[in-house]
Amino acid sequence: MAGKGRPTYKKSKHPIEFTELSKKGYTLSEICSEWNISRDTLWKWGRDKENKPEMVEAIAQGKMHREAWFVKAGKAAMMGKVKNASGVHYVWLTKNTLGWNDDPDPYDQVSIIEDVEF
Repeated sequence: MAGKGRPTYKKSKHPIEFTELSKKGYTLSEICSEWNISRDTLWKWGRDKENKPEMVEAIAQGKMHREAWFVKAGKAAMMGKVKNASGVHYVWLTKNTLGWNDDPDPYDQVSIIEDVEF
């Protein structure tokens, strides 16, 4: 950041990069760190529907992309495809980064066994 104040929002960069980082499982804090901005700045960009609708949409879709990444990572760990994977660590990450809890979601009762190849 060269000057004082908030960093400049770039329509051609930030929404696209936010989506790409979210698809890699980056948390909001990690994205802010990558861009050297505060979470407050990110939230201000994400609430500006009039001037930054593309960023509002990217942030809304970001949680879905992060969740998909964590689910794929968890499945890979369960199948032994991730060396030294810790189930405890995975549970902690999903609860703290995605807001998951121990209550089953009645709308998401898809079996993970469908994707397993024996």
